[in-house]
Amino acid sequence: MMKRLICTLLGFLAALSASAQPPVARPWSAGVFTMTDSQPYKDADGILRVLPFVSYRGSRLDLLGPMARYRVRVQDGWTLTLRGTLDFGAYKEEDSQILEGLENRKTTLLLGLGIKRDLASAWSVYLNVDRDALGQHNGLEANTGIARRIGSPRQPLSATLSTGLRFEDRRWTRDRVGVPEDRSREDRPAYSPEHSLHPFLAAFIIYRVTDRWVGTLALRHEWLDSVYSDSPLVADKTRATSMFSLSYTF
Repeated sequence: MMKRLICTLLGFLAALSASAQPPVARPWSAGVFTMTDSQPYKDADGILRVLPFVSYRGSRLDLLGPMARYRVRVQDGWTLTLRGTLDFGAYKEEDSQILEGLENRKTTLLLGLGIKRDLASAWSVYLNVDRDALGQHNGLEANTGIARRIGSPRQPLSATLSTGLRFEDRRWTRDRVGVPEDRSREDRPAYSPEHSLHPFLAAFIIYRVTDRWVGTLALRHEWLDSVYSDSPLVADKTRATSMFSLSYTF
């Protein structure tokens, strides 16, 4: 089963941001990525999205499809990053009967900050904080954790493994699993949750097929807070996301 991807995936990719480095000889790439997204909602099917993308990697600015980040400062193993991310929304009414009448969750723009500290032996710790900038739900999300790099991104095969916690404030949590009083019904009583905290494990793998063709795979498994599982909308206690992309560098 696979749940909501973009916000999760992008938060994960941001956690892997590297220290500033000289622009590569071919900073531009384009390709297609496939996302799977398990939804925890009752009787909801998983989501599959296939989208094209264009990316750019510079010494400080990265444009990675629906995400942008700018390394403001890199010093003594610390990296401070400005972030912008598209959040495609948690669900649509037609995803499940339990969601009917709750209105589609709209795409919004998240703006935030990221900080990463490189440690010895390819380990790093990170904190990313993002907030809804367009007023769709006005929520705040934070991801923090520890990551371990295996190999170099310039090698044919490399990976990063990470584990951590994802925090959602009250507004964010209510947007995902809350039920307003005026939208309640017999099988869906009103529900006004507070903040939530979700442990996760994640992996990001890079495979260089050739000098120009690159495949990536991102996997993430989350254990949902009881605030989620107590919601009348939710059936699952975990969620999983994945992304596979194939790009050509030019």
